[in-house]
Parts: sequence; C-alpha cells; structure tokens
Amino acid sequence: MEIEVNPNGIPNHNVSIAEKPFYKTATDEEWDAAIADFVNSASVSKTPLLSDEAISRESIYQERDYNQL
Repeated sequence: MEIEVNPNGIPNHNVSIAEKPFYKTATDEEWDAAIADFVNSASVSKTPLLSDEAISRESIYQERDYNQL
C-alpha cells in the first residue's frame, strides 16, 4: 500500500494502492489469454510478414561482418 504525503509531511486522505504489474501477478491462464488476444488483434494481423531475405543470417549480420574486416 502506498500513502501519499503532502510537502508538510502530513498524510493525505487519499490512499492509493499501488498495483503490481501484470507480469508479476498473472497466472499461466491469464498469460495464455493475453498472448492469444495480442496475436489475434487487428494490429498484428495487418503487419506484413518479413521475406526470407530479411530474416536470413547474411542480411542480419552483414553490417557487423563488414565492420570486422
């Protein structure tokens, strides 16, 4: 629990409970549902797939290999 304190050191009447992040509290079933929702979301379905060239090892490491010469 987190209590807000004003500059005079007097606690405010508003008490806020700090929520723990999803990744700390989620069950396996909640993770599965969240991932399924993400995968099936409109933003993911509109994302173009990468070509074989784009994900090839040569394409990924080409710049780093040039810098090592």
